[in-house]
Amino acid sequence: MLATIGYGVASFVIAFVLAALLGSDGGALSKEFPWQFRLAAACRTPVLMLIVVPLSFIRGKYTLARRRLRRYLRGPGGKAAAIRHAAHVDSISEQLRAWDRGGRKRKLRTARSNWAAMSTKLGSNKEECNQIALGHMNEILD
Repeated sequence: MLATIGYGVASFVIAFVLAALLGSDGGALSKEFPWQFRLAAACRTPVLMLIVVPLSFIRGKYTLARRRLRRYLRGPGGKAAAIRHAAHVDSISEQLRAWDRGGRKRKLRTARSNWAAMSTKLGSNKEECNQIALGHMNEILD
């Protein structure tokens, strides 16, 4: 078993190196760039091919399965879904009322985490804002 894991790791490393060598542009980067940057640029193709794309595929399948399970457990909608929706809307309304009572001193933003957004921005400016939780609004009524 341990030998099989070792062969798997060795195969992955070989595939990674081959993808880096074949996927790179042959060193078109200037020598003025630090070696770390040039190494990262050479390794971006295998990182994308062998790590990011498979993880993205697995996460997509996991999300789909979780949504289907949630829908199965909740049922197709109907009266229970309408009651849950009303409770969710009330919670958002209360968050907005609290922001209003506080004098509206800060901007409103969703509480969605930055990693879940489609953005290349590394930092976040949400800390200075009043964040409204909307994550529970994920059910289509009709």
